[in-house]
Amino acid sequence: LDERIAHGEFGTLRGWLTENLYRHGSTHRPLELVERATGKPLSTDDFVGYLRSKFGALYGIDTSTLR
Repeated sequence: LDERIAHGEFGTLRGWLTENLYRHGSTHRPLELVERATGKPLSTDDFVGYLRSKFGALYGIDTSTLR
C-alpha cells in the first residue's frame, strides 16, 4: 500500500476506506468505527510508537527509555 500511495495510486486505499469507514459512517459513532476498522479501541499507543520510531531514527536517539 505504501508503494502505491508513493506512486499516486489511491484506489486500494479509497476502496478500503469506502468499505470499512465511509459506508458505516452514518450508522456508527466515530469510536465504534475505529474499533470496527482496526479491531481495537482508539488509543494513543500506536501514534506514540510511530512518533518514537520516526523521530528516534531521525535524530538518532534511543526512545525506549522515554515515557
